[in-house]
Amino acid sequence: MNFPITTEELKSFHTIDRKLYFRLVINFWRDITQSMKVIALWMWLEDVGYPNIIHQMLSLPDTIVNALADEAVNCLNCIELGEIPPHANTNIPLTLKLLKQEISLNFFLNNRISASNGIRKMLNDVCIKAFDDIAYMALTNATKPMASSAEGSSNTSCMQSDLNPSAQPWKPTDEIPPDNRTLFLTFSKGYPLSEEEVRDFFNTNYGDCIEAIYMQDVPSDVQPLFARLVFYSPSTIAFILGGKDKAKFIINRKHAWARLFVPRRN
Repeated sequence: MNFPITTEELKSFHTIDRKLYFRLVINFWRDITQSMKVIALWMWLEDVGYPNIIHQMLSLPDTIVNALADEAVNCLNCIELGEIPPHANTNIPLTLKLLKQEISLNFFLNNRISASNGIRKMLNDVCIKAFDDIAYMALTNATKPMASSAEGSSNTSCMQSDLNPSAQPWKPTDEIPPDNRTLFLTFSKGYPLSEEEVRDFFNTNYGDCIEAIYMQDVPSDVQPLFARLVFYSPSTIAFILGGKDKAKFIINRKHAWARLFVPRRN
């Protein structure tokens, strides 16, 4: 019998992966969505026979880890475009040295379908759930002014950035407010979408990710024109928006638009 794993158990199991993700988005200020894809790529490589990639990287200097992430982005571009980008060299020398096995961009081009499916699975099953608090911390720090060094340091046991000392420490017990995990979805007039259609679309494409859906409160014979989607993790929102302000979807041949929810303040 399979027992469901809790989010905290998932995070504990992926402690090493979380440490590396922390370095990418907090120490290096890399994009949180792209960095999830980078980690998912490395996890997929481990799955297909290139062992201990992430464990090895923990002991490498920051400059090397950052350069390896740049090579991973080239690999992701190759997978997503279905071709080797014109500016890219087919060689990925640091990755080759790390893996100690023959590999180049051609490998990702030749295995594009399995790589794409494997990376998506890692994103939905692991990264979005296991990295949510770190992604939220990165988003929060990105919107805050640099803190004064005179504020002192915390003695709380936590992950702390050496290169970004003003980053707020992450604590496992931090509660992320629902408003910070919410997308605002709008629909086209004359093309109604039901709550069930919306839920099925997002759960099918992004895994079991929705905590609650609040459709516009209208009479039963009137079409809702908007909805609020509360996700379990803010990193799901970052992944959906892909660094943009808005995202457009086609749900059962009907258009919908998503953006970050901005609550009204009294």
